[in-house]
Amino acid sequence: MPQNYFKLIKDAFPEPVFRLIIQAGELAHGMSYGLYLVGGVVRDLLLDRKSDDIDIMVEGDAIKLADLLAQLPNTRITSYRKFGTSTLKVDDFRIDLATCRRETYSRPGALPSVKSGDITEDLFRRDFTINAMSLCINPGKFGELIDIYNGKQDLEKKLIRVLHSESFTDDATRIMRAIRYEQRLNFKLETKTEKLIARDLDMLDSISGDRLRKEISLWFSELQPEKILHRADELAVLQKLQTGLHWNDHFNETFSRVRKQAKPASAVQLYYCLLVYSLNESELDELLGRLNIHGGKLDNLCRLTLKLKNKLALLDEKEIKRADIYYLLKDFSPPAIRANALCTGSHRIRTYLELYLDNLRFTKTLLNGRDMARMGVPEGRLVGIVLQDVLKAKLNGEVKTKMDEERLARSIIRKLSDPGMHQ
Repeated sequence: MPQNYFKLIKDAFPEPVFRLIIQAGELAHGMSYGLYLVGGVVRDLLLDRKSDDIDIMVEGDAIKLADLLAQLPNTRITSYRKFGTSTLKVDDFRIDLATCRRETYSRPGALPSVKSGDITEDLFRRDFTINAMSLCINPGKFGELIDIYNGKQDLEKKLIRVLHSESFTDDATRIMRAIRYEQRLNFKLETKTEKLIARDLDMLDSISGDRLRKEISLWFSELQPEKILHRADELAVLQKLQTGLHWNDHFNETFSRVRKQAKPASAVQLYYCLLVYSLNESELDELLGRLNIHGGKLDNLCRLTLKLKNKLALLDEKEIKRADIYYLLKDFSPPAIRANALCTGSHRIRTYLELYLDNLRFTKTLLNGRDMARMGVPEGRLVGIVLQDVLKAKLNGEVKTKMDEERLARSIIRKLSDPGMHQ
């Protein structure tokens, strides 16, 4: 007799979400559609893990079902008719509704050709057994588990297993996802699956840079991406992306510090900077090209990180003026400076970098262009020269109040206006 998880579903979600799932099942039943919770949400339910994203597959027209659901109170739905998918928002939960489909691959690494199918065909296109389970939500069968590939058994054994031997050939990004799930869940790669990764490693060459970059960004969105990098290094996946990439023991410390210092969105940028830190410029060019990173913020961040690394020796001085620190660093982005502060082995250099990040970069003169005009300085280059000299003095602690700044500015103006200064 099939196992039934009605109570597990009911207990996992807030009442409005559970009620919507029930109503969706009833509407689908009335249309003679099969309706199923699938993939990650089923896996997380069986693992008693929180899941805010819910995937529901329809044996039928998902858009027609979504149009009916849109008539329910307090339901916000966005439909993407071209793709046959809809997104529902209930409280903080996102529910994605799509038509069951089957996929075929014209060549390794290509995006699949998609046709509508049934739940069995839909589950076959999944990446791993633990993601290839579904729970029926039709009335009369609500909560019945469909587990064709023994995913529940692999959950219990804590194994990541592909569905068939050509899985990585069809889509080599699954190699990167296998490592991500293994480390997120604290599972192990099933023996044959690990051997298939070694066999099919070259298939990563068939994957576009955009897709590879997306997978790396997903690595960096995990709670402990350094664990993923360590495992990717063991499996030679890092080296496949770029030969100069290797696991570094400092990743444990630096990644941990990033999580304490940065918000999740900026943490991903910092992780990229840390990843490329050990590369030289030609290796960086190769990696950025491989990941299709050309121009834009991420390209700039990675390049500035290495450029600053090559200038750090200028900060390795016992006595250095704060203004000199400011002008050395002011053209570098904060994430590039933060990455160097995390990676440098010099306490002195780290102190100077952090001084800039926490203090110096926020220093501004109290005087402005209007004050310069009031003091008789015409618009133009002279205004910038005076204000820059005042800023240097402020950075070095030589002026503190606006009156101090004005006194210094008048002195600078007099010197610059003295004809004898230009002989």
